Amino acid sequence: MLDARSDRSAAEEAARHIELAANQGVTAAQNQIAIMYARGVGVKPDQETALTWFEIAAGMGDDQAIGNRDRFAATLSPDTRAMAEQRARAFRPQNTLP
Repeated sequence: MLDARSDRSAAEEAARHIELAANQGVTAAQNQIAIMYARGVGVKPDQETALTWFEIAAGMGDDQAIGNRDRFAATLSPDTRAMAEQRARAFRPQNTLP
C-alpha cells in the first residue's frame, strides 16, 4: 500500500516529466501542468504559473485549455493576469534533443 509520501513523490516525478514536455511545446502537457500548478499537485501551488501555462496552451488552440484559462483567469487579480500573459508571450519551446 502506498503512503502519502509515496503519492507525493510520484506526483512530483510526474510533474517534472509533464513540465519537460510542456516546455518542449506539447500542448496537452501544457494544459496538464497548468492544472497541477493551479491545484498544487506535485508542485507548489502558483496561480501565475498556472495561468501562464493555460495561456500558452490556449494560444495553440487547445479547446480545453481555452475553457480552463477563461475560468481560472476570472478568479485572479488583473496584475496576476497581466504577468501571466506577458510570460506566455515570451514563451518559446525548448528543444532538449542533442
